[in-house]
Amino acid sequence: MCFYEDRIKSSNSRKELSLEEIEQISLKMPPFNWLQISGGEPFLRSDLDKICGCFINNSRAKIISIPTNGYYVDKICDLTRRMVTSYPKIFFTIGISIYGPKNLHDKITGIPGSFDKAISAYWKLKELAKRHSNLGLNFGICQNKQNEDSLNELFSYLMTECSPDHISLLFARGIDVKHKFTGTSYQKYKENWDYLLTHVLKRDKYYYLLPFKSILYSVNMLQKDITYEVAYNEKFVLPCYAARISGVIDENGDVFSCEMRKAKLGSLRDSEYDFRNIWKGEVAKRERTQIRKSKCYCTHECFITSNIVFNPLMYYRLFKKWLIYNHNFDAGKR
Repeated sequence: MCFYEDRIKSSNSRKELSLEEIEQISLKMPPFNWLQISGGEPFLRSDLDKICGCFINNSRAKIISIPTNGYYVDKICDLTRRMVTSYPKIFFTIGISIYGPKNLHDKITGIPGSFDKAISAYWKLKELAKRHSNLGLNFGICQNKQNEDSLNELFSYLMTECSPDHISLLFARGIDVKHKFTGTSYQKYKENWDYLLTHVLKRDKYYYLLPFKSILYSVNMLQKDITYEVAYNEKFVLPCYAARISGVIDENGDVFSCEMRKAKLGSLRDSEYDFRNIWKGEVAKRERTQIRKSKCYCTHECFITSNIVFNPLMYYRLFKKWLIYNHNFDAGKR
């Protein structure tokens, strides 16, 4: 979970890419498998299903992940129903963000009743998932300074009352507007992750729905270890492939290597909506060199995941996680 004070202050919804512009981007985008549409709140866009369709039809995206705060219950469920119905061969994962037990969640969001709405969205989406095997659900929990001591209580509640397919623990990073959330304890992260691993993830079903489930599960386990190592040591642990394997397009069409770096690689609006013009340009080349030479590091879970998958030096550690997964899976079947 990222906090960006500077981008929040400079945001302007009127500059957001239109559906027509997104269509142009997808037509010129090289094929890729996994797309994450984040925010803000992605479901504020009534054309979200059509945006997904652009990248499915034109860029061959096979898996689409969308986080949500769960507040706009009916809109979230309607758009999700449209997506999973229109594209039955595409796997959609919806992650509902929960920040703590009910009262704390509402305090952090600043919206009374937001916890109940998020849980309501979960139950309605779960009913939808019963009819559509291409829909996966999970709770995304961002550990921050406000909730780091309350997460075990939240984990227990979610597993007892909701029995989700998966719970994902994230580490707050960046600078938030009021400086209340980032700077969370890496030791608490380790404790909360160990609790989650011991009491919750043995029942984890989320990755059982995806191809190569054992590998994906193992990558997730190793990614948490790497996140902790980076947070604990505050130094480089493994090479970052941002601007090589993965990148970011913001709501205005500006391209970045990742959310944590401020250097803009270019504007799609100024590049005839052709992502390759930017990705192969001189600015992007300099960014890759800077990332490599500076041994850039952070706790960004998405990018750490890519850094594991595409780094052969990580495969031995990944193999050990895979052995643990298979042991736990076999034990669960017994």
